[in-house]
Amino acid sequence: MVFSSTNVFGWPQLVITVRARNCVGGDSLRGYAVVALPTTAGEREMSSPIIRPRAATLLGEWLAWLTGRYPELAEPKMLASGKENYLLRTESYGSVVLKVSMVSKDFRKLGYDNEPPVCTGQCKTSTM
Repeated sequence: MVFSSTNVFGWPQLVITVRARNCVGGDSLRGYAVVALPTTAGEREMSSPIIRPRAATLLGEWLAWLTGRYPELAEPKMLASGKENYLLRTESYGSVVLKVSMVSKDFRKLGYDNEPPVCTGQCKTSTM
């Protein structure tokens, strides 16, 4: 994937939908995870919690448990905006681990310095 922008406002985020096969052969929602991409170049391993929407009523909760089909968001990208998320009833459903390799280009032309500091002179390195 390639993301481009002329400013860091609304930095790219990934909204991940996790699905799995259920016992009746169909697929069902396991949950959603939102990961903000790192702003500096390099390889990273990031973890994000998986959240699953809960039904609004006790009957809906019972039907979800019975059928294995949980409520789904009509627009999962709403999770990245942060708006109206307070209206959601969710539960935790584990986590997802993501390995990404970021490359940045022309940040300095736009006035941003996202490179890690370069050590000049006497630098201490720790070995653990």
